[in-house]
Amino acid sequence: MNNFFSIYKKELIDIFRDRKTIIFSILLPILIYPVMFGLVNYMMKDMQSDIEKKLDLGIKGNKDSAIVSILKQQKNITLHYDDNLDEKLKKGDVSLIIDIPNGFDQNINDFKPTTLKLVYDKDSNKSSMAASSIRAIFDSYYKSIVNARIESKGLEKNFLNPFDIQQVTAENVKDSDEGLGAVMIGMLPTFIIIFMLTPTLTIAADFIAGEKERGTFEPLLSTSVSRMSIMWGKLATLATVSIIALVASMIAMGGSLKYNFKLGSALNVTPKALVLIAVFSVFILISICAVEMAVSIYAKSIKEANSFLGGITAPVFILSYIPFMMDAKTVKWMYFNIPIVNVVVLMKEFLVGIFNTQHILVVAAWHVVYVILSILFVKIMFSREEVIFRS
Repeated sequence: MNNFFSIYKKELIDIFRDRKTIIFSILLPILIYPVMFGLVNYMMKDMQSDIEKKLDLGIKGNKDSAIVSILKQQKNITLHYDDNLDEKLKKGDVSLIIDIPNGFDQNINDFKPTTLKLVYDKDSNKSSMAASSIRAIFDSYYKSIVNARIESKGLEKNFLNPFDIQQVTAENVKDSDEGLGAVMIGMLPTFIIIFMLTPTLTIAADFIAGEKERGTFEPLLSTSVSRMSIMWGKLATLATVSIIALVASMIAMGGSLKYNFKLGSALNVTPKALVLIAVFSVFILISICAVEMAVSIYAKSIKEANSFLGGITAPVFILSYIPFMMDAKTVKWMYFNIPIVNVVVLMKEFLVGIFNTQHILVVAAWHVVYVILSILFVKIMFSREEVIFRS
């Protein structure tokens, strides 16, 4: 046990002496999320501000309609009547084209159905936001026409509005307030897998393959310290760095989201969910770190180790993204039996308050198997001379 702690302490000191490790594994995630989400928030607000200040619209069809008069009253709107409006929309010179059919106003006066088209560029966020803004203006005009018709018939304004529908969540929070929060909650388990995997890749490659290159691994094996102590010490070090990086990343991301997007209670997670997420994170953490170590043992150089680890990273990322848009309340049984996917969908359940005992036991059983197999794998690799000293 003393040998294990000696190796563990030595490896941790070596890692944290390396400024690059501290910067890229811990400090960078803390800095990158506030900057990233801050920029996203700034750009969204800046785009909305641009629309409120100046909005270029193209008009097709009936240019003398009451619709055009309403738009002319808006101080921030500039109207274009050119023939090449479609080209201007593609280039971004106009944000939206309004196609007004001939006889639009007459059809309204005659109580005949008519259609007003808003043509927007689906590849432009500004165009989509402009469409929403203009639709709000037209909705107001639409309601004024309906109210005028009702009054002309001597009816009350509520005649066509017998009741209102308010859609709220089970916690009595409006959907519009929590939409982004729900999306971020759904993304969280995938981010956890990524945050655990990425910081340790460079360290794992250097852990043993790097020591082979420097000629320091063979002398370490020739000391009185057992190979199992070396293995467990290095594995514990790798897991520790992964946990620190994960916690730092999650705190930075959660804080940035709450500050920039005002998500309120959307990102609040129950203590029970946090504990279970932590337990299953440790399961998958050990498996990932053990496989990374086994690859590093097999590799002859850091370059080769990085190549092998890159091949492992791709399927893990793909599997973690499979449940990305799944509804946590309608996950099929098969997904609880697929590696990586099962822990992601289980975490999604925890985050929405579902604690299905059967699901928990099945995924826990699978991950106990994964941990045992991954540790046996790295143990076998550590004990084989032809692997360690592969030429």
